[in-house]
Amino acid sequence: QALPTQWSFAEDAAREHHNIVNRKDWRIVMFWHIAETREQALQAAEVVNEQAMATADTLESQAAIEMPSSEQLREQAATEHEQALAEAETSYQDAMNQAGTEHQAALDQATATHQEAIQQADQRGGRRERRAIREADRDLEKATEAADETKVQAEQDATVAHDQALQAAETANEQTLQVADEIAAVEDQADAAREQAEAAHQTATEQAQTVHQDATEQ
Repeated sequence: QALPTQWSFAEDAAREHHNIVNRKDWRIVMFWHIAETREQALQAAEVVNEQAMATADTLESQAAIEMPSSEQLREQAATEHEQALAEAETSYQDAMNQAGTEHQAALDQATATHQEAIQQADQRGGRRERRAIREADRDLEKATEAADETKVQAEQDATVAHDQALQAAETANEQTLQVADEIAAVEDQADAAREQAEAAHQTATEQAQTVHQDATEQ
């Protein structure tokens, strides 16, 4: 298990720097401990194993204490991203509804003003009536155009704010996922260190037993 892990480190580093590694050029270096007795060899193997396991525990502690796990962070990112999108959509719909409501209120006010002007014109009669009606019609047209322009501007502002909110949500999600990937790398290092420690301990123990057996047979 340790050898494929070590080789994957070499492949990853080569790929990162646009190089290619070949196993024909790979050399393996092993640590050998020569002890006077089997007991001393086993004791030394235990010390080495404890040190390696402590290193693995330190890496795991850093990942656990200083930050959540990569899986937890990814779940958090998904939840926060979904909430941000929902809030952006709600704000957009509220802004559009408000623009429609204010537009309708402006039209109602313009219509009421126009009707009142027409009623007053009817009381005048003659040329003054016709002139007042024309002025009332022009005022209604201007008020309607102003209301339409205000609505269009409000809708444009709502769309811009909506797009900005979506972009901010995507950016925040990408940043969180990047941190999750970095944490995952630390977790992988901790796992690899633990595996190496266990493999080194197993190898040292087997070597000590072999030496002891050979010495006994001799």
